[in-house]
Amino acid sequence: MAEEEDDDMSEMTGTDEGTESGTEGEDSEGGSSKTAEVRIPPPTELHNSALFMAKYLDQKLDKLFAATEKINVDIVEMEKRIMADISTKMQANHEALTVRITALENLTLEHGVKLQQQESKGAQQAHQLDDLQNQVGEGQEGAVKGTETPGGTDSEASAGTGEGTESEAGTESEAGTESEATEGESTEGEETEGEEEEVA
Repeated sequence: MAEEEDDDMSEMTGTDEGTESGTEGEDSEGGSSKTAEVRIPPPTELHNSALFMAKYLDQKLDKLFAATEKINVDIVEMEKRIMADISTKMQANHEALTVRITALENLTLEHGVKLQQQESKGAQQAHQLDDLQNQVGEGQEGAVKGTETPGGTDSEASAGTGEGTESEAGTESEAGTESEATEGESTEGEETEGEEEEVA
Protein backbone atom coordinates (compact mmCIF):
# COMPACT_ATOMS: atom_id res chain seq x y z
CA MET A 1 0.00 0.00 0.00
CA ALA A 2 2.78 2.47 0.86
CA GLU A 3 4.65 1.72 -2.38
CA GLU A 4 1.49 2.27 -4.43
CA GLU A 5 0.89 5.58 -2.68
CA ASP A 6 4.49 6.66 -3.40
CA ASP A 7 4.10 5.75 -7.09
CA ASP A 8 0.85 7.64 -7.29
CA MET A 9 2.43 10.66 -5.60
CA SER A 10 5.40 10.60 -8.00
CA GLU A 11 3.07 10.40 -10.98
CA MET A 12 0.97 13.27 -9.67
CA THR A 13 4.02 15.45 -8.96
CA GLY A 14 5.49 14.69 -12.40
CA THR A 15 2.30 15.74 -14.14
CA ASP A 16 2.04 18.84 -12.00
CA GLU A 17 5.64 19.84 -12.72
CA GLY A 18 5.09 19.31 -16.45
CA THR A 19 2.05 21.55 -16.42
CA GLU A 20 3.93 24.23 -14.51
CA SER A 21 6.86 24.19 -16.95
CA GLY A 22 4.48 24.25 -19.88
CA THR A 23 2.63 27.25 -18.56
CA GLU A 24 5.86 29.09 -17.81
CA GLY A 25 7.13 28.44 -21.35
CA GLU A 26 3.90 29.68 -22.84
CA ASP A 27 4.05 32.75 -20.68
CA SER A 28 7.63 33.48 -21.73
CA GLU A 29 6.84 32.95 -25.38
CA GLY A 30 3.67 34.95 -25.48
CA GLY A 31 4.73 37.55 -22.99
CA SER A 32 5.45 40.13 -25.60
CA SER A 33 2.30 39.52 -27.60
CA LYS A 34 -0.26 38.85 -24.84
CA THR A 35 0.65 40.88 -21.88
CA ALA A 36 -2.98 41.55 -20.95
CA GLU A 37 -3.84 37.84 -20.14
CA VAL A 38 -4.44 36.89 -16.52
CA ARG A 39 -1.94 34.44 -15.15
CA ILE A 40 -3.28 31.35 -13.38
CA PRO A 41 -1.52 30.81 -10.11
CA PRO A 42 0.40 27.58 -9.88
CA PRO A 43 -1.26 24.81 -7.86
CA THR A 44 -0.18 24.64 -4.31
CA GLU A 45 0.95 21.55 -2.45
CA LEU A 46 -2.42 21.31 -0.72
CA HIS A 47 -4.18 21.32 -4.08
CA ASN A 48 -1.85 18.66 -5.43
CA SER A 49 -2.30 16.48 -2.35
CA ALA A 50 -6.08 16.87 -2.57
CA LEU A 51 -6.07 15.80 -6.20
CA PHE A 52 -3.83 12.89 -5.38
CA MET A 53 -6.07 11.79 -2.53
CA ALA A 54 -9.15 12.13 -4.74
CA LYS A 55 -7.61 9.97 -7.45
CA TYR A 56 -6.38 7.48 -4.86
CA LEU A 57 -9.81 7.24 -3.25
CA ASP A 58 -11.42 6.88 -6.67
CA GLN A 59 -9.18 3.96 -7.49
CA LYS A 60 -9.75 2.35 -4.11
CA LEU A 61 -13.49 2.82 -4.40
CA ASP A 62 -13.44 1.25 -7.85
CA LYS A 63 -11.57 -1.71 -6.42
CA LEU A 64 -13.99 -1.92 -3.51
CA PHE A 65 -16.99 -1.80 -5.84
CA ALA A 66 -15.47 -4.53 -7.98
CA ALA A 67 -14.75 -6.62 -4.89
CA THR A 68 -18.29 -6.11 -3.59
CA GLU A 69 -19.74 -7.09 -6.94
CA LYS A 70 -17.58 -10.19 -6.97
CA ILE A 71 -18.63 -10.97 -3.41
CA ASN A 72 -22.28 -10.54 -4.36
CA VAL A 73 -21.84 -12.87 -7.33
CA ASP A 74 -20.09 -15.40 -5.11
CA ILE A 75 -22.86 -15.10 -2.53
CA VAL A 76 -25.52 -15.70 -5.17
CA GLU A 77 -23.63 -18.72 -6.48
CA MET A 78 -23.17 -20.05 -2.96
CA GLU A 79 -26.87 -19.56 -2.26
CA LYS A 80 -27.73 -21.46 -5.42
CA ARG A 81 -25.36 -24.27 -4.50
CA ILE A 82 -26.65 -24.41 -0.94
CA MET A 83 -30.26 -24.43 -2.09
CA ALA A 84 -29.49 -27.16 -4.61
CA ASP A 85 -27.73 -29.25 -1.96
CA ILE A 86 -30.56 -28.66 0.49
CA SER A 87 -33.18 -29.58 -2.09
CA THR A 88 -31.34 -32.78 -3.03
CA LYS A 89 -30.83 -33.72 0.60
CA MET A 90 -34.44 -32.90 1.44
CA GLN A 91 -35.64 -34.99 -1.47
CA ALA A 92 -33.44 -37.91 -0.45
CA ASN A 93 -34.57 -37.63 3.16
CA HIS A 94 -38.19 -37.40 2.05
CA GLU A 95 -37.85 -40.52 -0.06
CA ALA A 96 -36.15 -42.38 2.79
CA LEU A 97 -38.86 -41.27 5.20
CA THR A 98 -41.60 -42.35 2.81
CA VAL A 99 -39.96 -45.76 2.47
CA ARG A 100 -39.71 -46.10 6.25
CA ILE A 101 -43.30 -44.95 6.72
CA THR A 102 -44.57 -47.47 4.20
CA ALA A 103 -42.53 -50.21 5.88
CA LEU A 104 -43.96 -49.24 9.28
CA GLU A 105 -47.48 -49.21 7.86
CA ASN A 106 -46.95 -52.69 6.43
CA LEU A 107 -45.61 -53.91 9.77
CA THR A 108 -48.56 -52.43 11.62
CA LEU A 109 -50.95 -54.11 9.21
CA GLU A 110 -49.18 -57.45 9.66
CA HIS A 111 -49.25 -57.10 13.44
CA GLY A 112 -52.91 -56.13 13.28
CA VAL A 113 -53.73 -59.24 11.26
CA LYS A 114 -51.73 -61.39 13.68
CA LEU A 115 -53.51 -59.85 16.65
CA GLN A 116 -56.88 -60.49 15.05
CA GLN A 117 -55.90 -64.09 14.39
CA GLN A 118 -54.72 -64.50 17.98
CA GLU A 119 -57.94 -62.97 19.27
CA SER A 120 -60.02 -65.31 17.12
CA LYS A 121 -57.94 -68.28 18.30
CA GLY A 122 -58.35 -67.17 21.89
CA ALA A 123 -62.10 -66.87 21.44
CA GLN A 124 -62.25 -70.34 19.87
CA GLN A 125 -60.15 -71.80 22.69
CA ALA A 126 -62.35 -70.12 25.27
CA HIS A 127 -65.45 -71.52 23.56
CA GLN A 128 -63.87 -74.98 23.48
CA LEU A 129 -62.97 -74.71 27.16
CA ASP A 130 -66.53 -73.70 27.96
CA ASP A 131 -67.82 -76.69 26.01
CA LEU A 132 -65.39 -79.01 27.80
CA GLN A 133 -66.36 -77.59 31.18
CA ASN A 134 -70.02 -78.05 30.35
CA GLN A 135 -69.36 -81.63 29.23
CA VAL A 136 -67.35 -82.35 32.37
CA GLY A 137 -70.08 -80.84 34.52
CA GLU A 138 -72.75 -82.92 32.81
CA GLY A 139 -70.62 -86.05 33.21
CA GLN A 140 -70.11 -85.35 36.91
CA GLU A 141 -73.83 -84.80 37.42
CA GLY A 142 -74.59 -88.08 35.62
CA ALA A 143 -72.01 -89.89 37.72
CA VAL A 144 -73.50 -88.49 40.93
CA LYS A 145 -76.98 -89.55 39.87
CA GLY A 146 -75.66 -93.00 38.93
CA THR A 147 -74.02 -93.44 42.31
CA GLU A 148 -77.21 -92.40 44.07
CA THR A 149 -79.49 -94.88 42.21
CA PRO A 150 -77.27 -97.96 42.79
CA GLY A 151 -77.28 -97.09 46.48
CA GLY A 152 -81.06 -97.25 46.51
CA THR A 153 -80.97 -100.59 44.80
CA ASP A 154 -78.52 -101.84 47.41
CA SER A 155 -80.83 -100.76 50.19
CA GLU A 156 -83.75 -102.32 48.42
CA ALA A 157 -81.72 -105.45 47.82
CA SER A 158 -80.72 -105.59 51.46
CA ALA A 159 -84.33 -105.10 52.46
CA GLY A 160 -85.36 -107.83 50.06
CA THR A 161 -82.73 -110.18 51.37
CA GLY A 162 -83.87 -109.43 54.89
CA GLU A 163 -87.39 -110.31 53.98
CA GLY A 164 -86.09 -113.40 52.26
CA THR A 165 -84.22 -114.50 55.34
CA GLU A 166 -87.24 -113.88 57.45
CA SER A 167 -89.36 -115.96 55.12
CA GLU A 168 -86.72 -118.64 55.11
CA ALA A 169 -86.62 -118.55 58.89
CA GLY A 170 -90.40 -118.87 58.95
CA THR A 171 -90.26 -121.86 56.67
CA GLU A 172 -87.57 -123.43 58.80
CA SER A 173 -89.67 -122.92 61.93
CA GLU A 174 -92.67 -124.42 60.22
CA ALA A 175 -90.56 -127.33 59.09
CA GLY A 176 -89.41 -127.81 62.65
CA THR A 177 -92.94 -127.92 63.94
CA GLU A 178 -93.91 -130.34 61.24
CA SER A 179 -90.99 -132.60 62.10
CA GLU A 180 -91.91 -132.44 65.74
CA ALA A 181 -95.48 -133.31 64.86
CA THR A 182 -94.37 -136.26 62.79
CA GLU A 183 -92.10 -137.42 65.57
CA GLY A 184 -94.98 -137.14 68.05
CA GLU A 185 -97.19 -139.14 65.79
CA SER A 186 -94.51 -141.78 65.42
CA THR A 187 -94.12 -142.09 69.17
CA GLU A 188 -97.84 -142.35 69.60
CA GLY A 189 -97.93 -145.08 66.97
CA GLU A 190 -95.20 -146.99 68.75
CA GLU A 191 -97.02 -146.66 72.05
CA THR A 192 -100.24 -148.03 70.57
CA GLU A 193 -98.35 -150.90 69.02
CA GLY A 194 -96.84 -151.71 72.40
CA GLU A 195 -100.20 -151.71 74.08
CA GLU A 196 -101.64 -154.00 71.45
CA GLU A 197 -98.78 -156.40 71.94
CA GLU A 198 -99.33 -156.42 75.68
CA VAL A 199 -103.03 -157.12 75.21
CA ALA A 200 -102.28 -159.96 72.94
